[in-house]
Amino acid sequence: MPRGKTPGKGEIFQNKYLARTLQLIADKGRDVFYKGEIAKIIADHVQQMGGFLRYDDLASIILNG
Repeated sequence: MPRGKTPGKGEIFQNKYLARTLQLIADKGRDVFYKGEIAKIIADHVQQMGGFLRYDDLASIILNG
């Protein structure tokens, strides 16, 4: 959050990282989230924070449709 607080009424909040994530999903489809660049970023971050989620966990998710 900007300056450590939520934006106030009427204040514009821009999140370039979220915008890039959504653009990647729009351009490349859902696989970029589960098997591509986004999955790698998520897994790396979780590992750095001491979590157990791995890239393979995301890549192994079976999606219907």
